[in-house]
Amino acid sequence: MIGDAPPGFVRGRDAPLATVGMFAQPEWGGGFFATFAPGEVVRVRVPIPSIVVQSLGRPLPPFASASLFIDAWPDYELDVIYDAPWLAAEPAATPTRFAHVKPRTRLVLCDETLAAGLARAGSLPPADLVIAAEAASLAGLAEALALVLTGNLLIGLDLPEMLAMAGPTSGQRARARAVLLPGRGDAAMAAALRAWISRAATDGFDGGLLVIQLAAEDEAERLTLAELDAFFQAVAGAEGRPALATASVEASVTAVAVVVFPRIRA
Repeated sequence: MIGDAPPGFVRGRDAPLATVGMFAQPEWGGGFFATFAPGEVVRVRVPIPSIVVQSLGRPLPPFASASLFIDAWPDYELDVIYDAPWLAAEPAATPTRFAHVKPRTRLVLCDETLAAGLARAGSLPPADLVIAAEAASLAGLAEALALVLTGNLLIGLDLPEMLAMAGPTSGQRARARAVLLPGRGDAAMAAALRAWISRAATDGFDGGLLVIQLAAEDEAERLTLAELDAFFQAVAGAEGRPALATASVEASVTAVAVVVFPRIRA
């Protein structure tokens, strides 16, 4: 028995202050048609991974939906952390809300001012990757990661490829730094991103990098693979570092996300 909802419990897709929900997406991927017998053609659909989203310090970002139910054992969990008052305790005590869901893979995005505190033992549940960025960029970056996880991309990329950029972590959480700039990639944005990448390198994030072009519906039809390739080369090719690039036309915003990792040491 799951019991009754607590007094004052309000839940639904439009709950204004919800802080946990699911990535809003179709239940199934496109799949393919297959012939099983003469005249018997069946569409073989591909399940889309389930992604639980938690937002700490602010309501859920727009790409996630509050709902009456979330998955107990999702494929992925995205934790977007704007505030971490539990870090004031000594030792740090992980909030109990993290114990309700047991994802196969957990990715954390946090305000860059919290990165050092969240690196402390006991400050987070087991996580595969912790990405720090400015608070204003976290929602867009989380959506970019969610789209990578679902595979709704113009250029193939999967999570193991991305995590490989972090290299062996010897049991420690992989870490990265990220930035999000609004708009479609062009020469001016490429220059701004190269400058940001150089600054991040001085802080130790001088290894591989990932570039993701997001496009909302009004911009999606204007994107071309030739344009994307030229932009990706302008950003990543000039750096001479291991790089991955992809794009999605399923986003709610048009923006470019860049994630940089520390260099893999021998």
